[in-house]
Amino acid sequence: MRHLIVLTALFVASPAWADAICKGNPKAQVEALLGSSASLALDDFDKHFKAFNYEEFISRDGFTSYVCFQDSPTPWPEAILFFREKKLIAFFGSKLTSKRVTDTALLRGTTVSFFGKMSPELRKKFENIYFSYIEQAN
Repeated sequence: MRHLIVLTALFVASPAWADAICKGNPKAQVEALLGSSASLALDDFDKHFKAFNYEEFISRDGFTSYVCFQDSPTPWPEAILFFREKKLIAFFGSKLTSKRVTDTALLRGTTVSFFGKMSPELRKKFENIYFSYIEQAN
């Protein structure tokens, strides 16, 4: 009789494993942080920002964002993290599988994952700032 071993518990229980698996992959490390951060606070992402050389992107109307460019033939970002009041509210990049994702949108063929509840007015304000900027980017 064969048994299926589930490694997910080992991945979540061992930060060293998570670091080894996620090294070089911003999306995978964000997934790990979503599983380990209780509050999704900006400070929880400090090591991630340093590991992937994030740069501050656009800060306006209470929103702050950080962008990561990986080595690729195009100048398109690998990931963008969006914060409001120092708490993660959205991720632009490969589709996330975390249960903390509450909504998604497609923007230029890339997934935007949202976290937590956002009022329609705040969501519209967010989209007006960032979506129009990304849609017009070359």
